[in-house]
Order: sequence, then C-alpha cells, then structure tokens
Amino acid sequence: MKTQADNSKDEEGVLPKTEENNRKPESSSAKQERKTSKKKRKRERPHKGEERTEEEKLKDQSRMKKQLNMGLSEMLEDLPKGCDRGSKKSSKGYIESWNGYKLHLDSADSTIPISAILTSASVHDSQVAIPLATVTGQRVQNFYDLMDSAYDVKEIREYSQRLNHVPIIGINPRRDAELKAELEIFNNLVLSASAFPLNL
Repeated sequence: MKTQADNSKDEEGVLPKTEENNRKPESSSAKQERKTSKKKRKRERPHKGEERTEEEKLKDQSRMKKQLNMGLSEMLEDLPKGCDRGSKKSSKGYIESWNGYKLHLDSADSTIPISAILTSASVHDSQVAIPLATVTGQRVQNFYDLMDSAYDVKEIREYSQRLNHVPIIGINPRRDAELKAELEIFNNLVLSASAFPLNL
C-alpha cells in the first residue's frame, strides 16, 4: 500500500527535482553573512565608557525640532509606541530596566493628572514634553511650566514661551565642568543659608 509521501516519488523512488530538493546546504560563512545582513536592533544607550555618535545625538534633538512645527496629531504619530526595553538610573545610583511601555503625565501643582501619553519604554521624557504641553494647553490655562533638569533643552523652553508660559526648568550642566562646579557652590550656599534661618 502506498502512502501519500510515496505518491510524490517517481517510479524509481526518487523525489522529483524542485527548488526545495535542489537546495544545497548553506556553508557556515553563508549562514554568518545572512545573520549579519539582518537589520540589527539599535541600542538605546551606549555601554559605560562609550560615546553616542553625533548622528544619534542629533536624532533625539531633531524630534524636538520637528515638533516645534507639527500639529498635535503629527507629534503623537511620530512618537514610538511599540513594546521595548527601557532603563533609568534610580535615586540610589542603580540602573533599573523594564520591558514594556512608559506613561508620561503632566499634572497640576496638586498632583492631579491633566494629560497623559503612552510611549515605548525607551523614549526619553524630554521627547514627550512638547506634545504634553500642547494637550495640557488645550485643557487648562496655566502660566508656568515646572520641569526638572532632564527637560533643559532649548526647544522645550522656546515652546513653553510660545504658549505664553514661564518655563521653570532645572539647569543640566551636561558634562560642563565649570557650570557643574558653579551649581555645586550655589547649592551649598543655599543649603548653608537654610540651615541658619534669620529671625527678623
């Protein structure tokens, strides 16, 4: 009795010539070339001691520059939304990583959320500042934009002023040793002055 597999063979018991049957086994160099030719996933952060290329630095800045001339729907469309890996340095100096998404919130001074945007986990907070400010501006009237030093970018300040807001953003020295030293001296003066309050 012939099985279905036997039916595909000719009278001599040899499989007919097809592309699958004629394919030669791949050599190890061909396998390696095929693997390297696949598009590699870009690392979001450089390893310790590595520097990001100028092109990678400009890519982050260019998104904010583009956002200055976009409408809200275009800004939201431009942000990555796929599930990926994000990492952040904790307040104790440890790097925490997670897979998934990041929820960006804009809140009032009483910590009531006004607007929210969900992005990929690897998206830096500053990339979402302009769309969040736009959504918030459509919902409430505010006069100040209070942000930490992660948002210390020229485009964010410019957009905040364009909305007739006063941007209050912490200064980020960004590897500027002189500015870092000045900020440290200033912070120490403020701390020492607060330790000895004046009684008037």
